[in-house]
Amino acid sequence: MYIYAVGREPWLQYFMALEPEEDDVYIQEINKLLEPCKNKGFIDARRLYGHDEIFLSLD
Repeated sequence: MYIYAVGREPWLQYFMALEPEEDDVYIQEINKLLEPCKNKGFIDARRLYGHDEIFLSLD
């Protein structure tokens, strides 16, 4: 499970003074979704921010 929150890209902080904080409502809601995913054994469940690499397997 990968969650990408549009509008919180790192480069926007220079234009809009935005920087995600752990107590932001949208961060809390994302964490509510990710926690059960991790508890159920998802291989990967995380919040994407900035740059990331995702490798897909054809197995």
